[in-house]
Amino acid sequence: MHSWFDEDWKCLDYLDWLRWPDGFVCPHCSSLTGWRLPDSRWKCGGCNRRVS
Repeated sequence: MHSWFDEDWKCLDYLDWLRWPDGFVCPHCSSLTGWRLPDSRWKCGGCNRRVS
């Protein structure tokens, strides 16, 4: 079977791009500030919620 992604982080980056093609946007508060957590979820810089 052919794998599209040879590393997990490449797959996660692709999935992020599919969800937010123009960059992260919090679905709760619409903040554009966020960062990836060690468990691969995102944390919003506006409302501090975790987004998966």
